[in-house]
Amino acid sequence: MGYRTILVGTDGSDTAAIALRKATALAKRCSAQLLIVSAHGSGRVSKELAPAILHDARQLVRDRGVETATVMREGDPSEVLLDVAEIRGADLIVLGNVGMGRAARFRLGGIPDQVAHSAPTDLLIVDTTNHPEREERADEAHRTILVGTDGSPTATEAARKGFEIAEIIGAAVTLVYVGDPIVGAIALEETVKGRPGEADVQTRIVEGDPAEKIIEVARSERIDLILVGNKGMAGPRRFLLGSVPNKVAHSAPTDVLIAAAAEARELAVLHDDAHFDLIAEVTGQEVVRLP
Repeated sequence: MGYRTILVGTDGSDTAAIALRKATALAKRCSAQLLIVSAHGSGRVSKELAPAILHDARQLVRDRGVETATVMREGDPSEVLLDVAEIRGADLIVLGNVGMGRAARFRLGGIPDQVAHSAPTDLLIVDTTNHPEREERADEAHRTILVGTDGSPTATEAARKGFEIAEIIGAAVTLVYVGDPIVGAIALEETVKGRPGEADVQTRIVEGDPAEKIIEVARSERIDLILVGNKGMAGPRRFLLGSVPNKVAHSAPTDVLIAAAAEARELAVLHDDAHFDLIAEVTGQEVVRLP
């Protein structure tokens, strides 16, 4: 599996740089193209500044041996990221959890929050709040992945994605079931049995609030990445993001990968041709409008 096109948003801030480096490390492991996007005119980035931000970001990525392309577009950052991801067929969007918008709500800033609730594709939210530690490890792939499951089809799909990513980046997996121990034992056994590859998997069964317990296990076991499906897990949907992944995204002490269910990906609405005229790709010193 893996990702083929990874999109990362940047505004040139220090926290966006950490997300860029983490996205680069993942793109290198997946042999994916990294698409760097900067929105201007509606936030801290001006039209004049955007090309320089993208030039510096592109150079960093290329220096690490990753194929890259850059896109700038005028508009609201969250809308730009979602539109470009859809038009360019991105498999994954990467954002820092703070630093690209309004004041943080819990631990998640305005733009990542908006993207999380609307993205029809996977979303990696990079924790950039603990600068010294995060900056030191920004160029490393995740070493441990916690996958939350309740045995539902969408959670099982997310778990499968977690196993596949773990195989690619060489990470160990902790599979966590929150709920009845007897049901949990069966669900975990079936989930592990159906995993692709031979990823190292540990299982945990805990009882309580699903989001709180997932975060608790992640904190106690010093997990690098939490992976949850974007819906399901005993919570009503809020836009495309269920209540449990919503709470995890806002409160987790580490990076969070929200895996889009196939149903959510199918709900993506294709934009008409007029949108293509609004996107400009920076190539060298020249800005070329895409057809």
